[in-house]
Amino acid sequence: MDDDLFEQTEDESGRLRLHTMCPAGHPTIQARTSVEWQNGLRAQSLTFECLWCGDTWTPSAAQCAMILDDVEG
Repeated sequence: MDDDLFEQTEDESGRLRLHTMCPAGHPTIQARTSVEWQNGLRAQSLTFECLWCGDTWTPSAAQCAMILDDVEG
């Protein structure tokens, strides 16, 4: 994945601002992570929010893996 597609900053609330496209084609989105406990197991979720139109969506498992690889790596 191109590094310039996932240039990011993180604020104190755990939000990442990523430079990529929302489904409507807007150029910048914000990612929010949350951690929940389900049946004694830790579950982390990732939600995207477009900073232009306010649309929110959950990325696919493949998109999550690419983002986590890019952020961690």
